[in-house]
Amino acid sequence: MAFSITENNGTFELKGNLTASNAFLVRKHLQLLFQAKKEFIINLASLDSMDAGSVFELKSLMEYGISKSKIISFIGNQNQKIKGAFLRCGIDLFIEHRQSA
Repeated sequence: MAFSITENNGTFELKGNLTASNAFLVRKHLQLLFQAKKEFIINLASLDSMDAGSVFELKSLMEYGISKSKIISFIGNQNQKIKGAFLRCGIDLFIEHRQSA
């Protein structure tokens, strides 16, 4: 499946296969969108697959958002297709309302 990002009422839904080869571009695209919004919800429930490199790109995206005082929430942790990538990396992005202190 081709990768896509759609926005619905402020939630950005990622669909398809998120891999290290396209995750960098996804991160850069969302960083540009950060300029116009204060709060972001990124839905990973519709991903077909995800690799470890893309988990690190999403973590980098979250850290970038926090550095810009943005509120970022990841949803979709019930997606069994991506759980392995997070487990391999030891990273949990699914904590609500990440922001700077």
